Amino acid sequence: MLVNSLRSDLALRKTFELVADTGAATHDFDALFARLDADPEGALDGVRDLPNMPLAEEPQRVRDDLAKVAAHRAAAAA
Repeated sequence: MLVNSLRSDLALRKTFELVADTGAATHDFDALFARLDADPEGALDGVRDLPNMPLAEEPQRVRDDLAKVAAHRAAAAA
């Protein structure tokens, strides 16, 4: 699933969770990714992430990682 998501343009800006399940194997990953809602442009959270943890209450390591991502995006946009 993860490797196929890297190969598919339809997986760009899509957040998904993997769970173990039984059934037929997926062969058409583009169709699977196409059904997902895209994450908001420029957002750090996924499209359906609940605002359940204020940034100030996140662990420092998480805030540090988010600051690095924001700095990288700002440098890339400049």
